[in-house]
Amino acid sequence: MKTIFQTPIQTQDYLFVPSNPAANGRLHLGHISGPYLSADIVARHRRRQGHSTATIFGIDAYNSYVVRRAEIEVSHPAEVATENHSLIKEDLQAMNILHDVFTNPLDPEWCDHYEQKHREIFAVLEAKGVIHSIDEYSPYSERENRFLPDYAVSGTCPECGAGMGGFSCEGCGGYFYPDAILNQVSVAGETVKFRPVRQLCLNTSNIPLTLSDFDRYHLSESVRLIIQKHIEKQDGWFKLTHHFDWGIDIDLGGEKRAIASFMTEYIYNLMHGDLYASLTGKHENPYRKSSSVKIICSFGIDNVLAQAFGKNLIAKGLDDYKADDGFLINYFFNLEGQKFSTSRRHVIWASDIVTKTPANSDGVRLYLSLNQPDVPDKNFDIEAFLSLYNRILVEQLNPKLTLAFTTLRSVKSRLDYQFEDTMNMLISAIADFYIQQDQAISDNHLHAVAIAEQLLEWIKYPANIEDSPTAAYWWLKGLALLGYPIMPELTSCIWSQLATSKIPLVTEFLEDCCLSLNQQPFEQFQPLTRSSIAQCLPHTLQTV
Repeated sequence: MKTIFQTPIQTQDYLFVPSNPAANGRLHLGHISGPYLSADIVARHRRRQGHSTATIFGIDAYNSYVVRRAEIEVSHPAEVATENHSLIKEDLQAMNILHDVFTNPLDPEWCDHYEQKHREIFAVLEAKGVIHSIDEYSPYSERENRFLPDYAVSGTCPECGAGMGGFSCEGCGGYFYPDAILNQVSVAGETVKFRPVRQLCLNTSNIPLTLSDFDRYHLSESVRLIIQKHIEKQDGWFKLTHHFDWGIDIDLGGEKRAIASFMTEYIYNLMHGDLYASLTGKHENPYRKSSSVKIICSFGIDNVLAQAFGKNLIAKGLDDYKADDGFLINYFFNLEGQKFSTSRRHVIWASDIVTKTPANSDGVRLYLSLNQPDVPDKNFDIEAFLSLYNRILVEQLNPKLTLAFTTLRSVKSRLDYQFEDTMNMLISAIADFYIQQDQAISDNHLHAVAIAEQLLEWIKYPANIEDSPTAAYWWLKGLALLGYPIMPELTSCIWSQLATSKIPLVTEFLEDCCLSLNQQPFEQFQPLTRSSIAQCLPHTLQTV
């Protein structure tokens, strides 16, 4: 088993592009549990293997729900988006989510690049004759004398019967013509009527995209069905604009439209590809077909149309560009049995749980990994979280870490290898645990539960750390390597005291030890109670 640490690897460049969060609010743990933690776990796994990774994404500042939030706050959408860009960045940092660049399309640093990239790609698509205009029958309010944006209507999904807001269904992931949605009413309670409005669309009949183009992603049957239904039912269109004025403006026969940022996220990603080329000095956008960089995108089931279908459609229309190489797709996450909801404020904000309570981000990430929403109806159960945190981290890991570091302090600077059998036994066990973690990760799949379970098994592993510095050293080093994708704060701290590289690396795992123990070698996990985390709980759960 040692050979896993001795076999040279052929390094690969990776770019991770999690879905760009709508800037109508901060990130809650439902958001974190899906595209952001999944991308981070895979990126950290690739890093510990020795690959080069970068994570670049940004806010969807022009999302229609930003306008809705501005209406509620009697503010301007630009103010809402810019404020939430800062808050979302704080949430990502609080959860130790890697991000090399996190953009705001409204910021002077990026706004010109963002607009130019969209106009450039639209010009190319228009020159190829794949953009055309259609009459879309959209909800119209006679009371307000305006076409209603998606956030202003609700109804019933014509496919699965679930209640839905806007034109996409969170229940089945479908996206529909506005007039196909059943029982539509406005948020003001008005039964809506429909009137034609001109929109720009991609003519999908001129871009031969078929279901077989998605075979390389190894999608689940439910995701393939979403794509198949869209290919079959949308009559040759993929919407590119909307009828309200928040966004990059487009002239449509003398009428003003705006680019629908949700549907054209691929173009935003192309901008991020430019930033990647500049950041790494590779001088080629990784979305070019000639690029060897692997691009991994993570997103929720409600974004399948824009992220999976839309990206492949636009890329195929551009000829010399490619879509993402891998998809990590998640379902919705519940909080105490009800969906996390920004609008209802039924949330736990990501930064609040680590800044307003004694909880550590590593412990939160561990719980979220064990409850990964890779299938429907996963749930954040507060009592289960408290139990895991206290039972595993406080009662088991704290004392074992203390004991291991105490034993290591008897070593001056280098380890005595007279206990070679102990060392070989532990290294072999670590290799076996690592291989099982590696098998739980691919460019199109993450089984975070399996990775976390291997980490938990290693925490309980019966190494003789009390009497043997050799056992203490290799148990700690194994913990650092196996825990890095899930618990980066603790494991990076441990690794820095046992090895010379900045992060745990498979290729350097067997290098001679170089002990440099801190006076306080790790931060103790503090016990949690419901009252101690009450400050981060929503009002919907305060009285439970």
